[in-house]
Amino acid sequence: MVLNNGHCYLLDFSIGVSLNADPGLTRTTIVGEHLGSINYMSPEQSRDMTSMDARSDIYSLGIVLLELLTGSTDKSNLSVVLGKFPVNKMPRFAMVASRIFQRA
Repeated sequence: MVLNNGHCYLLDFSIGVSLNADPGLTRTTIVGEHLGSINYMSPEQSRDMTSMDARSDIYSLGIVLLELLTGSTDKSNLSVVLGKFPVNKMPRFAMVASRIFQRA
């Protein structure tokens, strides 16, 4: 979200729920319904919505970071993409990136 002052804020990785809506309209989902963008879903989210926890959000954040770094959410070429970064010139980045992608 971008405010009038130009500041950007990351609000939510999930489907939002209006807390100010009329009674009965605050939930738009059906129990067990899969919502979200498939490219950003963790494996457990795509299989069983009831098994999700904060780790699913970390996975989704990892995919967002992957997209920011590579322009794609395609994980199949991740090792090739990471090999293109000049990590020997940025050892701290290499360590942080390695941790991020291991968790994702």
